[in-house]
Amino acid sequence: MLVVSCRIRAEPTTDGKSFIVKTRTEVRQTFWVAVSSFIGLVYSLTVRDLRSEHRSAALGILLPALTVIVSVAVFYFFMVFIGGRPAPIRTDALTFIFSGFLIFFLHINTVNTVANAMSKEALLRHKRATPFLLVCVKAVGTGYKMIFVLILLMALNYLVRDQFEMKNGLRFIACLFLAWIGAVAIGVILMALTRYLSWGTLVQTTYVRVCFLTSGKFMVASQMPGFLRDVMGWNPLFHVLDQFRGAMFLNYGARTTDLLYPVAVYFPLLVIAMLVENHVRTHYSASYAPAA
Repeated sequence: MLVVSCRIRAEPTTDGKSFIVKTRTEVRQTFWVAVSSFIGLVYSLTVRDLRSEHRSAALGILLPALTVIVSVAVFYFFMVFIGGRPAPIRTDALTFIFSGFLIFFLHINTVNTVANAMSKEALLRHKRATPFLLVCVKAVGTGYKMIFVLILLMALNYLVRDQFEMKNGLRFIACLFLAWIGAVAIGVILMALTRYLSWGTLVQTTYVRVCFLTSGKFMVASQMPGFLRDVMGWNPLFHVLDQFRGAMFLNYGARTTDLLYPVAVYFPLLVIAMLVENHVRTHYSASYAPAA
């Protein structure tokens, strides 16, 4: 719905003996029309972004699945080759491995795409395109691809190997959302760092490497030594991943981690990210570049 308002103003003439009546008509959108328009714009740009990544749209969506499958296969055969135990809990080994890799790739890929959302700045020259819009497009696109990979791998695991476990579906979805929204918040902060500081890219690379070591995707939190759990316990992704496995596997209970910890960390970071995005949008300049 469009709201039309008309303002009437009388201004005196130069001689002061008569008045000139001026009217000004304003057309404003209601809140829900603005929201639906923004959602439609995000949808259109997300489809455009997904199709521009590869000449074939289907192959562009399947490439993340191939990355996860190759990573899982390499780690599984490496563990078998050295005689290790791929699944330290009573569950299917491949399911245990790809559950950890999926949460890790969902978080890291979202962080990287959001942090690099302003690298191609042609859209920012349009009036309706803002850093917030680009962040939404990159975050939704990456989340869509990784959720598609999750559904695809779980379906293949069930149809081909007859392996499927799900203990708590609501906590399962909550862990996926926390890994994604936390990555969006951290990605926006890194986006500002890479834009205004010459060493912002180093911070982004360091965060990815630290998460690779401390996310706990190779291990189970309840079976770790106490000192190792203390080293990794600061990372909210470690808690999210362990709770994700606790929600997925029937024979595992995530008793040494807490889902409230990533909530207490990620949502304040999300508020900070909103403030950072507002600053970037207000002070955006196409000619600005960080000092070398």
